[in-house]
Amino acid sequence: MVKFVHVRQIDDKGNLLTNGGLTVAYTATLKDIMVSHAQCSYLDNFNYRVGRQIAAGRLRKYGAEEVLERKDPLSRAVLDWAAKEIFFTPIEIKWNEVHKRWESTFESLEANTFELEPRKGVPAAANEVIPDVEGPCKDCAIV
Repeated sequence: MVKFVHVRQIDDKGNLLTNGGLTVAYTATLKDIMVSHAQCSYLDNFNYRVGRQIAAGRLRKYGAEEVLERKDPLSRAVLDWAAKEIFFTPIEIKWNEVHKRWESTFESLEANTFELEPRKGVPAAANEVIPDVEGPCKDCAIV
């Protein structure tokens, strides 16, 4: 089964923005977590359904973007990976207890710049929009 974590974009005052955001699709075995992501452009409105379709489609079609060692809770392990590995420099992702959601300004922790583009080294095919596909993830043991 593929599960998802969404990170909504906020401004520097903590206000939720309608554009931008991140969706990470993941599935796990007893030893590993397989992850893939979809990032919403800061020019587009964030849409949970579209983020899920793209991230899960990439996971199923191309396999895991990265395989992590399993740590519990899974969602925290996935978010730690996203904060450190998707962008050129690490970002901070925080839980908003009032609104019950993960949030980030997507501002780099190392510099006063925004990290809106994914890191280099991600295959060009990972930028392809793939509709949700039925069937198991080719690299995943759990469906």
